[in-house]
Amino acid sequence: LSNRYKHTHFKETALPSQLIPRPNGRLNRGDYYAAMQSCKIVLSLRGEGYDTFRFWENAAMNAVHVSQSMPLLIPNDFTHNVNIFKCENLNELIRNIDNILDGDVDSETIIKQSHLHLERFHTTTKRAAYLLEELHKAFRR
Repeated sequence: LSNRYKHTHFKETALPSQLIPRPNGRLNRGDYYAAMQSCKIVLSLRGEGYDTFRFWENAAMNAVHVSQSMPLLIPNDFTHNVNIFKCENLNELIRNIDNILDGDVDSETIIKQSHLHLERFHTTTKRAAYLLEELHKAFRR
């Protein structure tokens, strides 16, 4: 992807440690969020696991959220082509990115729908309420 798309914020750095708390090239929080908010597209790709904080964070950015399809149960999940773009493979990922960059997608509407969906279903408070409701159902017997 970094060879195909030249203006990206793709960057790999070492993880902070006690020995090296700020590895070379690692952005501080303010610079990181400024960089993320300057993007047209944010990607959620599987890392060491499927469920990551970045997925939820990316839904809040001022960018179109493109995600690798993940085998997770997400209550009130985001909807492909409505508030997110989901991809099964690299070809789909590239096709979605190209469509967004070429203006074939109403990015403003997708971003707005992502923010509305995130606020309606996926804030910490909403997710906690959902969990409590499901626990109540499970133990009501």
